[in-house]
Amino acid sequence: MITVKRLYDEKVEGQLQQVEHIIGVPRADTFLKETDIMILLGKSKDVNKFIEVNK
Repeated sequence: MITVKRLYDEKVEGQLQQVEHIIGVPRADTFLKETDIMILLGKSKDVNKFIEVNK
């Protein structure tokens, strides 16, 4: 499974801060931003295969 963690600018107690949110499983039309973090979940062999295929 793949999910994405993204930073958003939000007001927290009156101050603008960057807050992390999990945006969920990306869809085919999801654009990744340079600062996004992809999170891979699965068996080690499956994650390693994903990494190898996407080098």
